[in-house]
Amino acid sequence: MPSAKQRVIDFRLRPPEDEFKEEFPVESVVGNLRALGYKPAPSFMKRSKSLLLKEMDAVGVEVGVMNGIHWNDIHVTDDQIENVQKRYGGRMVSLACPNLKKPIKEVVREIETSIVQRGFKGVAIESFHVSMQVDDKRLFPIYEKCLDLGVFVHLMSGPIISMPNLSFTDPIHYEYVALKYPDLKIAIFHACYPYVYQACALMLRSARHGVANIHLEPDAFIFAPGGSVYVEAMKAYPDNFLFASAYPYGVIKESVKQLNKLPLDRKVRSKYLYDNAVKLLKL
Repeated sequence: MPSAKQRVIDFRLRPPEDEFKEEFPVESVVGNLRALGYKPAPSFMKRSKSLLLKEMDAVGVEVGVMNGIHWNDIHVTDDQIENVQKRYGGRMVSLACPNLKKPIKEVVREIETSIVQRGFKGVAIESFHVSMQVDDKRLFPIYEKCLDLGVFVHLMSGPIISMPNLSFTDPIHYEYVALKYPDLKIAIFHACYPYVYQACALMLRSARHGVANIHLEPDAFIFAPGGSVYVEAMKAYPDNFLFASAYPYGVIKESVKQLNKLPLDRKVRSKYLYDNAVKLLKL
């Protein structure tokens, strides 16, 4: 059983602040959670920061990781994210999230501002929002800026509704980036689901290339059909997995409780829940 002193970093947690209201309409969150058999967190339904912090404390979540969004007419900018971060007194850290519809020189300049001046910890790229694969050459200046700044890149994947089609979550595109930039640390949210075997093979292949720069964030898909393969891969590559609840589309308490039921020893569980994130975020 996990220790009562278990420490957790939630790598995908968007707090119930006004800035995120458009991104997470109540009907959408409730519907998605109902399909998974869960009720939404009280903190989300009441838009309560204090309840969120209590929910985090209840299962040992010390820090949440958030970023903005640029999708259709929904925009949560780095300026707004910085303001949210300031309200949480160190309990939230942020990733830059560039608007990929802007000229690339402007995008790179804004990323540098967020990392250097705002203290953000990495860069979140959700390129499918502009129908761009992660290995599109137009993104290369962003990856190179991440290398210059010494931060990781957080790439979105998975069968989510805003994904144009499943080719955008095919691990082969992520592998191309990993091999082209062997010194770039890459975190993949949703862990390329449903390409579970192929995603886990990324770590095997990158290790054979002497790279080992891929980190998978399976979140709720670790409990989806085929998700047990992530668990087996985690035992073989314990340094390459990150825990995320995906709050508010996930429930923090339930996510940690379910994770603690998985057949993982204490050391592997600790790396998944906390240690790997500490290294990537440089906390």
